[in-house]
Amino acid sequence: MKNNLIFYILVGVISLGVGFYGGILYQKNTQQQRFSQFGMSGGRQGQFQGRFNNGTRPVSGKIIKKDQDSITIKTQNGSTRLILLSSQTTVSKSQQTTIDDLKENENVFVIGQENSDGSITAENIQIGGGFRMRNN
Repeated sequence: MKNNLIFYILVGVISLGVGFYGGILYQKNTQQQRFSQFGMSGGRQGQFQGRFNNGTRPVSGKIIKKDQDSITIKTQNGSTRLILLSSQTTVSKSQQTTIDDLKENENVFVIGQENSDGSITAENIQIGGGFRMRNN
């Protein structure tokens, strides 16, 4: 009788462990599918990295330098990225605005084409906070 009780407890503990591990694998797979449907590779909720399916690369950070044809942003991981501006670059706040509204020490979210030298030619820049990303 005592051996049967130990056996059932052991089977219960093993079953719980296998179920817990299976749930973790299921959640990880579901999260990856959720991000991949938008052409992104995912990490934690609210963060993504990589490129969109059309080859554009999202980057976010604080503007630390601005000149006529580019801005330099400091990303959340401390690296800097050069963002090239063109006449096709759109800039938005809560409504569309202009490149002149880009200011140092402002948070931005940039989507654009990555160049061979590591700079990004901006297609769209969103001004404002609340963007959480993981930058490579």
